[in-house]
Amino acid sequence: MFEAKEGMCFLTKYAGILFMLTSQPLLPATPGFKRLFSVHPTVVREGVSIRGLGIREPMPAGLIRRRTGTGDFLFMLFHDAAVVGTKEGRQLSVSPDTVMVWAPGMEQHYGHSRDSFRHSWLHASGPRLGEMVKAARIPVGQPFRTPDVALFLQCLSALHHEMACQFQPDFRILGNLLENCLRETGRALRGSAVALNGSLLAVRRQIDGGAYRLTLPEMARSAGMPVTTFSARFRKAFGFSPKGYVIHCRLSHAAHLLRNENLTVSEIADRVGYDDPFHFSKLFKKSFRVSPAIWRRQGKSAPKVTRRSFLTASSRFLLPLPSRRRFEP
Repeated sequence: MFEAKEGMCFLTKYAGILFMLTSQPLLPATPGFKRLFSVHPTVVREGVSIRGLGIREPMPAGLIRRRTGTGDFLFMLFHDAAVVGTKEGRQLSVSPDTVMVWAPGMEQHYGHSRDSFRHSWLHASGPRLGEMVKAARIPVGQPFRTPDVALFLQCLSALHHEMACQFQPDFRILGNLLENCLRETGRALRGSAVALNGSLLAVRRQIDGGAYRLTLPEMARSAGMPVTTFSARFRKAFGFSPKGYVIHCRLSHAAHLLRNENLTVSEIADRVGYDDPFHFSKLFKKSFRVSPAIWRRQGKSAPKVTRRSFLTASSRFLLPLPSRRRFEP
């Protein structure tokens, strides 16, 4: 009684995963509805297991009350208005896109006395899970609005797919999915998951793709901003000035190309946007403290640009880097 992505996924896995029909009245089919119960909790990581999950499950009108909970953590996203009970014993009316987390032993009280409602949920347990929830700084026993419903549903869908559609689910994948779900939810809740400006990302993708000869005015024009505004926003978003980032990409790409012995240093310099191979070699040596030829002979596995060496090599292009940020491609 579930739907799988791109068609029906039949469970031929080990005995333990069952789909259970409830005695609830039949409700209209809900697009995207999935549900999975596990008789024996699926271990996803040492100290963490999943007992079941549901996505967009329709529920009839009525209130559910479990005085001592279900012995595990229950994470629930309400897609419609509902009522929930807090850890202080109060009943609160909540709006759609509200999340509630109950800890083991906590009374679980939720539903709607008059109307049917839809919810997505996850039952999981284990001492390690409590640490993960705490580390993600997710509120327990108090409802909160999630700023990213799609993220929550994507996480549940990924967990469902791995558990229901794989003959032998990978516990490491499941563990990583669960922890990522908690951490991303916590980050979104704190507002620290700041979406980057699309036009800035577009320019960065051009540079990443090898557009090393773009001039600063061309970058700014592509982003639809004045040069000064573009430069300031680019540096704030990525920790590099635009030209400094181009140099970073050029030299990183060159260090990788040097592992191909069929390319000369002059050819590599041209590929990364330097017309003068001597200028390229000089800049490379200032950044990596060895010449391109020595780098190749030593067989360096990856470029490592220190803050000092990179600033020295590109001081006429690069604004000072933030002291506690590092670039992550």
